[in-house]
Amino acid sequence: MTVNDATPQAITRKSENYAEWYTDVVRKAELADYSPVRGCMIIRPYGYTLWENVQRALDDMIKETADSFGVTSVVISHDMASVFRIGDRISMLADGVIVATGTRSEILHSRSHYLREFVETSGAVRFEDTSP
Repeated sequence: MTVNDATPQAITRKSENYAEWYTDVVRKAELADYSPVRGCMIIRPYGYTLWENVQRALDDMIKETADSFGVTSVVISHDMASVFRIGDRISMLADGVIVATGTRSEILHSRSHYLREFVETSGAVRFEDTSP
């Protein structure tokens, strides 16, 4: 398919070509469109809302499973909203080196410029005012 292709009229059978079927479903449901940039797609509003709901459900499942079995889950993510939903303890890395480790509260009260900038620019959480 090219950028100019219209929404598919018929959906390819999943058993025939899984990748084409998936693309047809996403396009037909108007969840995403091709972008003018090769290899990229534009996620449409319903597609993004669906992704956010799936992500929250997965976060909840990870948290509930860890809590019910009393195990530790190790989750690696750049999505700070997800990290703060799942994590009891959070470690943050920069250039492969751990720059901070702590509870959600400890991370939010950090005075580290790097940490504050990274978390705040994610838009997921706001730092609490720790000024004297």
